Amino acid sequence: MDTAQVWSIKIKGKDGIYNCIWDVCYSSDGSRLLVAAGNLVWVYDANNANLVKSLKGHKDTVYCVACAHDSSLFGSGSADKCVIIWKSSTLEALAKYVHNESIQCLEFNPITMLLASTGSTDFGFWTMDQKNVVKTKISARPTCCSWKSDGQFLAIGLYSGVISIRNKETQEVAKIERPSDSIIWNLKWNPSKSDYGEVLAVIDWNQKLSFYQLCGRQTGKDHTLGYDPCGVTWFGNKYDSIAVCGSNRMCHLYNSEGVHLACITKQQSWIWCCCTRKGYNQIAVGCQDGTLETIKLLLDPVDSFYKDRYAFRESLTDVVVQHLITEQKARIKCRDYVKKISLFKNLLVIQLVKKILIYESPYDDMKDLHYQLREKLSQQIVCQHLIIITNNLVVCQDNYLSCVNFKIIQIVVDNAFPIVITKVLNEICMLDISRNYDKLAILDVNKTMYAFSIEKKEILFQEPNVLSMTWSTTNNDLIAYSGNDVLFIKNGQFPSHRQYTKGITLSFIGSFVYCLHENTINRIEISLTPAVYHYLGNNQLNEAYHLGYFGLTQQDWKIIGRIALNKLNLKVAKYAYVQLEDILILLFIQQLEERYKRGEWNDKDSVNNSNISIILGDISAYLGNFTEAVVNYTRSSGQQHKIIEMYTDLRCFNELHEIMSTNCDVNERKLLLSKNADWAKSTNEYRTAAKMYIDAGEYIKAIELSDLHGLTDILLDISRRLDKGDHEYLERCARSLTRLGEYAFAADCYAKYGDIENQLNLYIESHNWEEAFSLVEKHHVYTRKVYLPYANWLAENDKFEEAQAAFIKAGLQNEAISVLEQLANCAAKESRFNDAGFYYWKLSALCLDMLKNETITETVHHELLEHYYDFQRKADVYYIYHHIYRYLHEPFASHMPETYFNMARYLMHVLQSADVAEVSKAAVLYTLAKHGRKLGAYKLTKQLYNKLQTLYLPFKMRDEIDLCSITLNSGPMTDSEEINPMCYRCSTINPLINSLGNRCINCKEPFIYSFITLEQLPIVEFIPEDNLSYEEVISYLQSDTSTSLSSLSLSNNVNDVKEDNIEMNNNYSQTLKISHEQENGMLSQDPFMAKLLNSDLISEAYSPVQLDIATLKAISFNEVIIIHNSPLKPRFYKSILPDVSITQCSICHKLFYSDDYEMVTLQQGRCPYCHTMKE
Repeated sequence: MDTAQVWSIKIKGKDGIYNCIWDVCYSSDGSRLLVAAGNLVWVYDANNANLVKSLKGHKDTVYCVACAHDSSLFGSGSADKCVIIWKSSTLEALAKYVHNESIQCLEFNPITMLLASTGSTDFGFWTMDQKNVVKTKISARPTCCSWKSDGQFLAIGLYSGVISIRNKETQEVAKIERPSDSIIWNLKWNPSKSDYGEVLAVIDWNQKLSFYQLCGRQTGKDHTLGYDPCGVTWFGNKYDSIAVCGSNRMCHLYNSEGVHLACITKQQSWIWCCCTRKGYNQIAVGCQDGTLETIKLLLDPVDSFYKDRYAFRESLTDVVVQHLITEQKARIKCRDYVKKISLFKNLLVIQLVKKILIYESPYDDMKDLHYQLREKLSQQIVCQHLIIITNNLVVCQDNYLSCVNFKIIQIVVDNAFPIVITKVLNEICMLDISRNYDKLAILDVNKTMYAFSIEKKEILFQEPNVLSMTWSTTNNDLIAYSGNDVLFIKNGQFPSHRQYTKGITLSFIGSFVYCLHENTINRIEISLTPAVYHYLGNNQLNEAYHLGYFGLTQQDWKIIGRIALNKLNLKVAKYAYVQLEDILILLFIQQLEERYKRGEWNDKDSVNNSNISIILGDISAYLGNFTEAVVNYTRSSGQQHKIIEMYTDLRCFNELHEIMSTNCDVNERKLLLSKNADWAKSTNEYRTAAKMYIDAGEYIKAIELSDLHGLTDILLDISRRLDKGDHEYLERCARSLTRLGEYAFAADCYAKYGDIENQLNLYIESHNWEEAFSLVEKHHVYTRKVYLPYANWLAENDKFEEAQAAFIKAGLQNEAISVLEQLANCAAKESRFNDAGFYYWKLSALCLDMLKNETITETVHHELLEHYYDFQRKADVYYIYHHIYRYLHEPFASHMPETYFNMARYLMHVLQSADVAEVSKAAVLYTLAKHGRKLGAYKLTKQLYNKLQTLYLPFKMRDEIDLCSITLNSGPMTDSEEINPMCYRCSTINPLINSLGNRCINCKEPFIYSFITLEQLPIVEFIPEDNLSYEEVISYLQSDTSTSLSSLSLSNNVNDVKEDNIEMNNNYSQTLKISHEQENGMLSQDPFMAKLLNSDLISEAYSPVQLDIATLKAISFNEVIIIHNSPLKPRFYKSILPDVSITQCSICHKLFYSDDYEMVTLQQGRCPYCHTMKE
């Protein structure tokens, strides 16, 4: 190992005496060298030893210096017990702190700005954000310290021979006790971030070098040095070796396993310290006599390659053999300094300091890298080059070339006299010989490369600025050379081509060049295309073909194949298209080979030969050069049919027509078009075939072909060409367009010849309802045909209300009822009871509409009537239960307690006969009981609570009922008389819960309620005599003229009766306004009241009051409410209390107190029951 002194100086103090150098340290960037000598800190330029500044601040000898990881700060420790932190930029003191004793060592954390310092009895950590440094006592005197590469742990060497490993919290995590109590003089963690960073190198004054792991386990054994070591530092780019200096006045280099490698430097006095310059192969040493020296280790690359194998030195003691193709690696540990390496075939020679090792791998497998020791030569040879061949070692010593065999004798290889091949003007640096050993590449010291022909004894070419070169191992003409980060590939005498890469070329195999850059082998794939094109340009097809073995692109092979075919070189063409995997061309080449064997042409025929022209024409046609094919066919006589066949295969029909005839009549032209269309159809050119059928006038074939293959635009073109007389063609077009989903165009075809039914079918199938409706408006006979599928489509898309209306328009009332029933059931299940009531009301209205049909049978009429009353009952129940459900599930009540009481009581009576789905009786009972108690119905409430306690209820409701039931026992057990309903016909006070339901318990008169507050209306039903018609009854009622104009007013928007005493209120309601009659004795003289008093109240069956003509005439028409819900019989009611204003909705015919009705319509803008909007 060679070394070179970079610079050397001696440091003198003020008194002229040389100062001992206790410590040296490089800055992190390697630009400055810090030296501890005397009581000063010396800062030198690391490149030229120029003194930057000597720093004063300590009063006694400076023992140690340390630099931060970013070079912004450095510190110094002295015998004056002080540690000074310096700024690197200004070289001024930044901070200062003291220990109890003199400072022994300093070390900055490699990750953070944390400084560890040790005194004689303690150690401490300094950071920039802390003013005070906390010291930690330690059992023995610290002599050295070192941070681990990750900055987590600090190793402290002690005078007692113990190593203490501490974390950043000063806690001891490991303790290493050496077998002997020898002083630990120095230690260093490996700075590498890899696995090497776990290794701690330790030197002691028992003259031992040892290695430890973080856990405290020793790696390997102790290595005896033979001198007292003073300083240690890791060395190398990977920190795989270590330098140790000491009392023997020398600095030695060891590997990471403690094997001695070389002596770096020798001085005149003890070497107390050493430090590695990061990024450089340099070590600075400081001596007892004040000598400060920087030494550079000259570590030239040691490597060798042979074809696809490359061997190189690693970690100075290992040899790694790499297979360049498979990228496999084999490592040989020599445990000694490796000086030379040589590879040849399966042999590997390694020269160590005092011996030569020869290894051998299996000869039959060149990819096998398992090397075994074959020979060992215990001979120390000093040489410049070492080469191994089959049975000999060739050694170059100065200007002597020797050959050493395994018997260790000196011989000459072939003969005693060397043969001069050529001579160049300058010193030769590198040689390489070509694959066939007929060309030599020479590189001189001026970086000029010469290519020399051994056979012709002449220089073939030369290139400047070359650093390395190598011949291709697979092609005798190819050479790769590099220089200035550019790789050149040269093919014989042709111009070279380049690509940018770094490194020197080692080997050139196939299309890969292997370059060495910074101890790394890079496999670079190069393009052989330029070399191939050079060969093709010179018609050297065989050379291009052989070069293509090692990798070409698809386009390169295509060009080679085309050129080879045109040159009739079938061998090269076949190989090229095999690479392309072009089966068709390979079959064609096989046909050409058979034709060649049949003697259709031979190699001696000229290009103008007729047979050659036919062959070249076929080749041009296959390769797509049709114009050139026509030229070749034209050269041969009588080959016009070849041109016709070619254009026919190419579907170039225009050219074909020109060739056949330009004067054909129309029929012949159509026949030709038809045949061409048939051929195009057979070759799957359906669009072209269809167009040809159209031009030939064969519309049916064109329509069938377009329909089969979805050619919509062709069908449209055909339909536009046809007129309304072409009924069959238009119908076929329409069916085909329908199958292809083009309904609008298909409808146009039907409309063209007036097929309304099929046109409607298309609109229905495509759901184009607007067009269908517009067509139905013109043709009413198809109304049912359109609205039935429209209704089904609406139902499928969850538009049930619209579907119900469509079913009605289609005349399918049963389907409409089914849709509404589904809507009502779904609404009830989803607790949308208001919607459910609305849907059942619409169902009842639909049943009434169906009753108007005079053609239905009596059985159907009876069933519809039953459905009507059932739907009406359910509509009422859901309408009322909606308010109770909201009361129970919403935080605020929207009605008065009397209203909820009336609603619940109404539902109790209605649900006595039959239950209604989703309506909870428990909820009704609970609401009735809760509000009955508030209104004074204690007896009823008690009964209801008793019944509720027998039901399964939620826990919260059950607790409330139990509590109320208990508290209710302390109150009265009777119901308030104010809340008991009274019959306006017989004046009977009815119980709150009536077994007969919502009717009088005495006269059976049904109670009529206002359908907002569910309060009983003061009206009594009457019927005229049987022989009177509705019109007669109306005329008798209107004959009364004794009523004053201000007493009564009735408004009705339906205009059934238009009289002066009818006031128009709104478009959908009629209002009865009654004022008190001022005439004395009116009540006593009222014939209606007389009829009431004389009516039969004892009969079990209910019968309304029957009025004769005289009584009808005596009644004021304004006091009468007529509910005429056609086709049901009209029902007549007489108001008992003239002061009460009652309003009837003309749509649903429900009765309301006028004030309540007006308030609701103002709030909601519609009738609360039937949802009819009010203007």
